[in-house]
Amino acid sequence: MPTVTELSVENFRGIAECAEPVPLGDPTILIGRNNAGKTSLLEALYLLAGDTDPVLQEMRYTRIAGAHGRHLAHQYTGESRINATVDESEMEAIVKSGGIESTIDGRDRRITPETDDQFGIVGEPFSLLFDTETPQARHTDALAERFEEIQTAGIHAAVAEFVGESVDERFTEVLFDRGEIRKAPADGTPFMLDLDDLGRGVVKTIPVYTAVELLEPTLTLWDDLESSLHPTLTENLIQWLVDSPTQAVVSTHSLDVVTAALQADADEMQFLSVATDDGRLRVREFDREQLRRTIENAGHDPRYLPVDG
Repeated sequence: MPTVTELSVENFRGIAECAEPVPLGDPTILIGRNNAGKTSLLEALYLLAGDTDPVLQEMRYTRIAGAHGRHLAHQYTGESRINATVDESEMEAIVKSGGIESTIDGRDRRITPETDDQFGIVGEPFSLLFDTETPQARHTDALAERFEEIQTAGIHAAVAEFVGESVDERFTEVLFDRGEIRKAPADGTPFMLDLDDLGRGVVKTIPVYTAVELLEPTLTLWDDLESSLHPTLTENLIQWLVDSPTQAVVSTHSLDVVTAALQADADEMQFLSVATDDGRLRVREFDREQLRRTIENAGHDPRYLPVDG
């Protein structure tokens, strides 16, 4: 599967420019305060390739522009440029008012059988984005439309087992078409629960796990990973993202998420502290030991990791 190794963003959302290209690992943990530029980086990756979101069946540009008042350029003027190195090729997206023009190595990137074979980089789906702007129910409802496909692949049972093990419950299947999950207590008769009656962290996890397992995107982008997650679920999600063939890029300012990532078995994980000053985005790479020591010095609050060496 292709790997995105570097990203540059110009005149996009809160980012006027990047001080230097942003290196990406597999997975990458973006750490920083609110308004540091983490979400903008995820949205830039999301817009880089592919016209339509394969789960929501909505134009990517429409989704992101609709969440931000339809102004995506920095200070609302000009065009945005997103550049990324994907394996040995260069991808570029020019974001204009009303749409996106994407190229690979300077050639128009339109997904057809011919171009996909020619470029050998990217087909659909290139990326999935799970953010705080999109109601979780939209993903769940969209997956309900593909329940037969999910059931055939056995993902309805796999996701139930995954979340059950993470919260010390026994679930056997998620029925997206009914909005229910089957609970099978060890000492009782199985019964159905409404998905909406589960904890927010479980409700948030189910469509993410299902969509990624079903579609196997090149990139899984998850903004604000820590929201409402049980600590064990956080640990299991991080390791699942590490083990998945997808390349994950997630943002956080949670000590629980950073701690779980430090404990995960992942040789290529990238930790980046992110900050934006006057529109100029800067990042700093941390190895595991550096990150452990720096968090201690920052009073165990990842939001205060420095970006200067």
